Amino acid sequence: MSEAGYVKAKLNHMIFHKAEEQFSIASVSVVETNEEIEEDELVVKGHFPPLTYGNEYIFLRNS
Repeated sequence: MSEAGYVKAKLNHMIFHKAEEQFSIASVSVVETNEEIEEDELVVKGHFPPLTYGNEYIFLRNS
């Protein structure tokens, strides 16, 4: 079994958040990953509460 793909990142800015559904879209800076990506910044989306500046978050790949 292979390790799940993840990205550890810090918030750049919230692009969108809908509180009723806990759905967010955010621009983040990559701190660490086991994915083969070259970008230093990514846009993540999913059902999670608003992120806080300065904290690191782990996002799992949805395959």
